[in-house]
Amino acid sequence: MKKQNVIECIAEVFETEDEEIASNSLFQELEIFDSVVMLALMVALDDELGIKVSHEMLPKLTKLDDVIEIANKQGLEIEE
Repeated sequence: MKKQNVIECIAEVFETEDEEIASNSLFQELEIFDSVVMLALMVALDDELGIKVSHEMLPKLTKLDDVIEIANKQGLEIEE
């Protein structure tokens, strides 16, 4: 899977442009950040990309790099 696919998924959930989702940009700094959006992100990552995020992981899911780390731990390769 390409990193751009992950970025597009996150940007869609946060209703923002892909360029706003950088490796170290914090999700909480995005305009529509809240707990409901984070739950939507959890569902979208699973449905669209097969990245499983548990409720326990949500507080640690703060930026793109965290999503990629979770995917890598699940054996999913993220290519640049």
